[in-house]
Amino acid sequence: MPAEPSAADYTESPYYLQAVAALARRQAVTAHQDIYCDSGMKLVAKGTALGEEQFQRLARHKLAEPLDNMLISERAIDAASLSRPARSSTTTPSTPAWPTAAVTRWPSSTTWRR
Repeated sequence: MPAEPSAADYTESPYYLQAVAALARRQAVTAHQDIYCDSGMKLVAKGTALGEEQFQRLARHKLAEPLDNMLISERAIDAASLSRPARSSTTTPSTPAWPTAAVTRWPSSTTWRR
């Protein structure tokens, strides 16, 4: 069984960095903690908004931790943001519980004849 890679062996995928850089062009992506390379040199300070240049710089280094652990985006999806639409759709359904056409065409009990 292969050993799991250590933090010092961790290198970000260039495709992942390109995707995050593309996201940063559409909305703010910020370092929510300091980003260090595997030798301990600080690459990006906490609170820095990252752009294309910073992602190119990060691509040239082995990072101490996965980049996912150190970034936050402006409109991140979390449990609270997912539960809001779910809660509102259960309190005010957009479609009736019974199909309206079936209910209006169903004969009433007074029209049944033997």
